[in-house]
Formats: sequence, C-alpha cells, structure tokens
Amino acid sequence: MMDSGANVDAANIAQHFPDYLEHVSPLDAGVNAGAECASGNVVRCRGRVRVEGTMDGQRTAIVFRDMDIKMPIASLKRRIHGDEGFDVFITADGGLMRHRKSGNLVRLYDRGRVYFAKFKTQLPSNCSLFGRQG
Repeated sequence: MMDSGANVDAANIAQHFPDYLEHVSPLDAGVNAGAECASGNVVRCRGRVRVEGTMDGQRTAIVFRDMDIKMPIASLKRRIHGDEGFDVFITADGGLMRHRKSGNLVRLYDRGRVYFAKFKTQLPSNCSLFGRQG
C-alpha cells in the first residue's frame, strides 16, 4: 500500500518477505524504534532490511522497517523527495508516479481510495535457490 501519511516504509518481514528475514539488521543508535499509527498506538520496530524488486518492470529497492503490521506500507512521502524522487499524479482512474530523472512511470491502483503499486520482490542477492552443496 502506498500511504501518503506514512513517514516510514514498514512490513512484517517474516510474513511479507520471509526470504529477507535473516538480512534484518538492528536500527542505528538514536533512530526512533517505533511508529505512531493513525489510532495513536505505537508499533515497535525490530530492525530494517533493504528489499529489492521491481515496480512496473523497473528495478527498485525499499528499505522496510520490520514491524508487526498486517500489510506492507510504502511511504509516498519517501517516494517524492530528492532528485531521485517521483512526481505523483492521482486521477479518478487511479494514479501514476513519474520518476523525475528517467521519466519512467509506475502505475498506482485504486482499491477503495487506497493506492497500491505492484512491487515484485527478488531473492536477496546472496540467496541460493538450491540447498547447500554436498
């Protein structure tokens, strides 16, 4: 889910990206270890991990915080900042994110006024599809 109000990218790594679980690293000292939900509750963070994949065929990576949540959340705020950011367009038919440098487009899908992008994950770079060799 693309969340325009979220300040962090978050996922339950064990549930949503289990191939990345062993790659979760602790947060640096002084980094806020939780996030406040719209309800006012605070969800604690267990660490973070860089998850690689594609959105509409374009290689990308998202650094998710490992948190006990039901659905992965990508912060739309984090997607729009900086030279490598996106311009976001929301229309009656859904939305688009256009990369400022490349002009590449990522489609956003409207599901009950909640916007989603299709993020296809790849196996971690040091992960083997085959068991340990003999």
